Amino acid sequence: MRKGILVGVVATLAVGALGGALGAGLIVWSGAADVAAANPPPAFVDRILAYAAVQSIRAHAKDVKGAARDDPATLKVGLEHYREMCITCHAGPGVEAAEFAAGLHPSAPDLTSAEIQSFSDGMLYQTVARGIGSTGMPGFETTHTPEQIWAIVSFVRHLTKLTPDEKKNLASKAEEPEKDGAEHAEAAAPTAEAKPEGKTESKEAPGHAISMVGFKFAPAKLEVHVGEAVEWINRDFVAHTATADDKSFDTGEMKAGASKRLVMTKAGTFPYTCHFHSGMKGTLVVQ
Repeated sequence: MRKGILVGVVATLAVGALGGALGAGLIVWSGAADVAAANPPPAFVDRILAYAAVQSIRAHAKDVKGAARDDPATLKVGLEHYREMCITCHAGPGVEAAEFAAGLHPSAPDLTSAEIQSFSDGMLYQTVARGIGSTGMPGFETTHTPEQIWAIVSFVRHLTKLTPDEKKNLASKAEEPEKDGAEHAEAAAPTAEAKPEGKTESKEAPGHAISMVGFKFAPAKLEVHVGEAVEWINRDFVAHTATADDKSFDTGEMKAGASKRLVMTKAGTFPYTCHFHSGMKGTLVVQ
């Protein structure tokens, strides 16, 4: 008798689960579910997902080794990386986020809030290093060293007590890093093989264009020939780079509206990403 009841309950649950899965599949197939960021789900859905994210971060941060530091050298490095990678979405004391950040869903949290500051150092590291799936938060462990990530964590911890000079530096345009990036780009080409005198730019060479728009490279894959130029054009509201995975070429930081033109000097297939936004991926095939 009891066995029969148990079998009946299990069967009912199985049928219910199957029916729910089929129903969800039909909704997805029909396109009826609105995934637009401009039309977010009910508030309780966001609360559930936020709770799930925090619990996941807490569980996976248990094995993180290290801690935030407050020495000037670490905070200086952290400020530089925060200014380039984080401020466009999260803003900062005295600095507004980029215009596009208003359309993010879920919105980027205020990192000076009590909720975020209550995270352990390991939780902050886990978030910065691994990111949060299905949100605008990328993972930086593929583009940054653990030391750089800890510097960012240290600066996030320091955000609530910035000095006037730090606030000024946070709002600056960082002209010197941009110059360094440009010099690096001029000295490099795929597989680090440069033209004579170390120059790779040429307005005379036949060219191809790649747009940086919507946090994507368009086209994502481009085929060119040796001797031809590739011009990356930043049409987004934030800075981007085109950085080869093997570090053989790098456009350097490109502000909104900027462009960079490089001549390809050697055949091969060169995957590349944006140094600031690791979810941006492209492939350059040089024949």
